[in-house]
Amino acid sequence: MSSETNEILHANQSHVEASPEFNYLDEDFTHLFVPEKFNGENYRVWAKSVKREIEGRGKLGLITGEYEKPDESNSSAMVNWKAQDAIVSLWLINSMTPEVRRAFMYEPTAQAIWEAVRDCFDMKEDPFLLYVLNRKCWLLEQGEREVIDYWVELADIWQKIDLNTEEGKWACDHDAAIYRKRVDDDRVFQFLAGLNESFDGVRRRILERSSLPSPGEVYAEVRREASFRKVMSKPSALVREDNIDRGNRWSKGRLSCDHCKKTGHSRDTCWDLHGKPPNWKPRRGKSRGYHVHCL
Repeated sequence: MSSETNEILHANQSHVEASPEFNYLDEDFTHLFVPEKFNGENYRVWAKSVKREIEGRGKLGLITGEYEKPDESNSSAMVNWKAQDAIVSLWLINSMTPEVRRAFMYEPTAQAIWEAVRDCFDMKEDPFLLYVLNRKCWLLEQGEREVIDYWVELADIWQKIDLNTEEGKWACDHDAAIYRKRVDDDRVFQFLAGLNESFDGVRRRILERSSLPSPGEVYAEVRREASFRKVMSKPSALVREDNIDRGNRWSKGRLSCDHCKKTGHSRDTCWDLHGKPPNWKPRRGKSRGYHVHCL
């Protein structure tokens, strides 16, 4: 943590401790749990993660302006507001890479930081980026990967497309639902198109339905098919091993000794040449031709 952020934290520490609304005085007090820091190229992903994290901590109003700054005459309320705002400012600054945070370190409030970053990096819809992401979807194939690995990569691209696409304004919820269904159907097609040929059967069953399931439901069905195949392949392996063992026993029965001219053993184990094994005992009711010795 930089010296500047340390100064802000220590200046407000006593006020935060006195406020019942703060319960973050642990080792992660000044940090948000975000999957990746803002580096200037990932604004939409960063903004979504940060907004969700701050909302979960009950402080979203400090970056949206809903939690308004109190009147200067109310000193206790002002002290508490400044303490909370300083902490949210730290969350935002510490969720950026060192190279980026320098441009926003001295913004006066958390809302000012949030809006400054948005004004600089929110490009709305970027047609080139959306083209690249959609092209990746249609070219992506399962290949040698497991179904889950293929699905996770595809779902990650879909999320990036959603984050970089402006939400449409619909006249009614029904129109919005129709549009969402069309998007989901396209994603089902993309997922099925990239599956290996070995999944032709389950792919055909899904496409033959009058109404396509959601992408998540389609993935679950394909995953069950893949799991079923793994389970069924194990007995097959045991059968093959059993057949190999039987084949070895059959081959052993076809052995022939070039010394005594008998079958069932070879010259290396012939009793006429090497004698019986020390622990050999005759089997009751059974005798083998190559075990009989004339005296």
